[in-house]
Amino acid sequence: MVLSYTGSDVFAPLPVPLSLMILMRRSPPFRIPRTLLGPPFGAAWLFLSVALASVTAHAMEPLPPLERSDCRRVYFPLPAHLPGDTARAQQLLDSARQQAEQGADEAAFERLWQAHYADPSLAAARRMLALPRGRAALVDFVAPRHAPPALRWSRGRYLQAETPHFVIFSTATREQTAALAEDLERFYWIWTQVFFPLWQDREAIGGTFSGGAGLGTGNRRLQVILCRDRARYNRLLKPQVPGIEQSTGFYSDAMRATFVFAGPPHDPATRYHELTHQLIREATGSRLRGGRIAGDREDFWLVEGIAAYMESLRFAPTYALVGGWESPRLQYARHRWLVAGDTLRLEELVAEGRRSVQRRSDLPRWYSHVAAYTHWLLDHGDRSRQLAVFRRLAELYAIPAPALQTSSAELPISQASTAMLPFLRLDDQRLTPLDPQIPLARLCLARTEVTSRGLAQLGAQPELRWLDLSHLPIGNDVVRQLASQPQTLQQLSLEATAVDDGLADWLAQTDQLTELDLSLTAVTDRAVTRLAGELPLETLWLTGSRVGNGTLERAGEWEALEAIDVQRTAVEPAAVDRLRQLRPNLRINPLRLIAPSNP
Repeated sequence: MVLSYTGSDVFAPLPVPLSLMILMRRSPPFRIPRTLLGPPFGAAWLFLSVALASVTAHAMEPLPPLERSDCRRVYFPLPAHLPGDTARAQQLLDSARQQAEQGADEAAFERLWQAHYADPSLAAARRMLALPRGRAALVDFVAPRHAPPALRWSRGRYLQAETPHFVIFSTATREQTAALAEDLERFYWIWTQVFFPLWQDREAIGGTFSGGAGLGTGNRRLQVILCRDRARYNRLLKPQVPGIEQSTGFYSDAMRATFVFAGPPHDPATRYHELTHQLIREATGSRLRGGRIAGDREDFWLVEGIAAYMESLRFAPTYALVGGWESPRLQYARHRWLVAGDTLRLEELVAEGRRSVQRRSDLPRWYSHVAAYTHWLLDHGDRSRQLAVFRRLAELYAIPAPALQTSSAELPISQASTAMLPFLRLDDQRLTPLDPQIPLARLCLARTEVTSRGLAQLGAQPELRWLDLSHLPIGNDVVRQLASQPQTLQQLSLEATAVDDGLADWLAQTDQLTELDLSLTAVTDRAVTRLAGELPLETLWLTGSRVGNGTLERAGEWEALEAIDVQRTAVEPAAVDRLRQLRPNLRINPLRLIAPSNP
């Protein structure tokens, strides 16, 4: 039984933003702001990532080519009532059939999904994908039976829902269970596209195009356990899984089941992480037996790295993207490597097995690095690297994949560590435009080579919660245009940029900020004192800025404030003393400056 410390709101992807200043660091270490531990979801169940209702008003428009090599567009089942382009869909289906006849099964599978996207009602494509006639996914509620004995759930006290590929045992509501079931089916088909070389039905493509059974049928359903809430999830697993209360999802290799819960915190990234573990183990024909676990002795970094990679999945209404420079894990990796100077060589990670990793005291750091290395391997646009990843996974999971076993592709371990810095340090050319239907929530470009020209092509990002543009040659206009809705920001770092008091009105609109860094900027009291008095601000870094006593007078109003640094400013010692008397538990000037003053 493996406890994967993967929750995107708990361990691995936390940026752990320290001083955010190149030659400064906090002493003592500071805790991570609570607001970065997860999005502020309400009590309502928000399982589905997208709503298809908004798509019904217009036809499925042809998608332009994805002119970037660092991510992949993938597709999922759509309801048949969506209008489409039947002629184009038929052309794509004919092309898929030709690919299958030539033995290019993966290309045929991709074209088949493109045909489904072009016209979701195309009956031939729906038959080949074994999709129901009208709905996106078929979910049947059956009489509860056969729940895993370890659950000790009696009949009549849980629901059982079945889809073509999953069986869900649930103590949540019927609505919550159905929503999860649909999301599982959607992820299953996305996973098959990304991991086609390992999928157990990859060799059935030709038969399907020849009139055989639909793809993905006839296999054992994968078990998913849905608990009503987090408390019940914790009680169910805590006796067998120490530390489970720190997770938001868990795959049990021994029970062959993924465990999740309804209600907050809403964490689809961890769900996709754990489902990736399950699908690689159970939907590939893996021959691991006798309690063997992939990565037990070595290369556990890849077992977890590939699951962390799938956390990059992000949805538009009718398609999704996987990988890419904007992937959440890469924002945190960029901060570690470029801002904090925190690096781990891949050679160090390769030799570690599961038990060795689980004894580490720096799991967040470890996960950040393995995710970054996996992105580097898969997002480079180099097919030989991708095949090398699949080949090594086939070895670790004992997956029969003759085509991969005969491949000469090898993982470029020795190149990885030196290649990581240039991979993470983006410039304007590699900062490819974003999909307008998939807004960003996190963006860290600190200490990259990006300029205002590159940022301009990203467009407005109205849902940003974390934005770090430290040490970029940008000013007020770029910040306002990029973070068009400052009310959503929870963490903002503009250290050593050209922003000044012209940003005051924009800053005054923030109402969720918990961490703000304006160090080494021309900002004065005029901008800082415009911040709302009820702001939940926890840390405020103003080192080397142009603030004065007025800022410290205002600081006493922020009840949540835990630390403020105003060293190398015009703030007078008397103002510091007054604030200490007013707020004796407030950490004032906690940064240990280890660089000479700016001239």
